[in-house]
Amino acid sequence: MLRMEKFTKKIIYGGSSKIILEGQEMDQISGLGNFSIHHEEQLPFVSDDHFGEYIVENWNLFAYRSKSIIVEQENASKAFGELKDKLNNERAAGGVLKKGDEYLMIKRNGFWEFPKGKLEKKEDWKNAAVREVEEETGVGGWITGKIHTTYHVYKRADNINLKETRWFSMEAEGEHTLEPQEKEGITEVGFFDRERVEKLLTGSYDNMILTWEHYKHHNL
Repeated sequence: MLRMEKFTKKIIYGGSSKIILEGQEMDQISGLGNFSIHHEEQLPFVSDDHFGEYIVENWNLFAYRSKSIIVEQENASKAFGELKDKLNNERAAGGVLKKGDEYLMIKRNGFWEFPKGKLEKKEDWKNAAVREVEEETGVGGWITGKIHTTYHVYKRADNINLKETRWFSMEAEGEHTLEPQEKEGITEVGFFDRERVEKLLTGSYDNMILTWEHYKHHNL
C-alpha cells in the first residue's frame, strides 16, 4: 500500500487528459469540460474555471476524506493551471543516481526515497538536481537525461503549497564519502541494487514509486 501523508495531496498531471489528487480515502471526479464532485453526499457542481478556488476553500474536506480525485475532461490543462494560480508554487529537482549496478537512496523521516530539494533563486532545474543530490548525500554526479515531473500539494501553517519536482537520471562522478544531510531529516544514505531499491520503496511515497517506474521504463 502506498504511504500517504496526513494533510498531503499528491497531484499527478497527465497532460491534457487527467489530473489526479491523492490523499487518504478514495473518491473520484469525472466529466467533460466542466465536472462535478462526488463524495458520500452530493456536493455542488464546480466549473473548471473554479477548480483551484474550490480545492482551496474546501481543503479540510479533501485533506481528511479523499484519497484520489480524478479529473478527466477536455481541458485538464486549464483546470490544472487554474489550480496553480490559487496555490503557492514551489520548484524542486532531484535525481535517480546510478553507480555501476546500484542506485543512490536516502532515508528521510523514516522513509526511503531519492534525493531532491528546492531550487535556489535564479537556479535552473539541472543545476539544482546536481547540487541537491550532492548536498543531501555527499555524492557528486552528472545528468544523463530527464525522467519526468511530479506534483504534490501540502499544507504548512496557513499556506497550501504546490510543489513541482523535475526528476533526472544521473551517474556518479569521482570519489565520494556518503554523508547524510541531517538538518534535512536524512539519517541514512546508501547504494542499493535494483531488487533492494524496490523493497525499500514499498510503503514509500507514491511519487517516488512512480519516479522509479518511469526511470526503469527509459533506462533499464
